[in-house]
Amino acid sequence: MPQPKLSKLELQILEALWAQGKASVREILEAFPEPRPAYTTIQTTVYRLEGKNAVRRIRKIGNAHIFEPMVARDV
Repeated sequence: MPQPKLSKLELQILEALWAQGKASVREILEAFPEPRPAYTTIQTTVYRLEGKNAVRRIRKIGNAHIFEPMVARDV
């Protein structure tokens, strides 16, 4: 499977997921240094990564979706 082209923000999100294993959008946002991007910016980018098959939803807790990376860090 060809690897998707990723932006700088997408790579930062994947770095947070690789470090945590799995996380919600809020947990990913908290991994960013100040000044952080907006919550909706992270949420939209995570959904785009999901469309690129780079992350996947593994479950839902309340209103929060939990995501995990589908691409290996060494790729």
